[in-house]
Amino acid sequence: MYNRNYGGFDYVRHENEVRTGEAIHSGLLKSALNRKLTHINP
Repeated sequence: MYNRNYGGFDYVRHENEVRTGEAIHSGLLKSALNRKLTHINP
């Protein structure tokens, strides 16, 4: 196992960045889909 004091914070920060990136990405996809749907069905 890795030493908890070494890289532990970086690992948690990376996990948070990944989750935040996924949330932003899914939000952009939803908004893009909504714009396409409203454009197709005005």
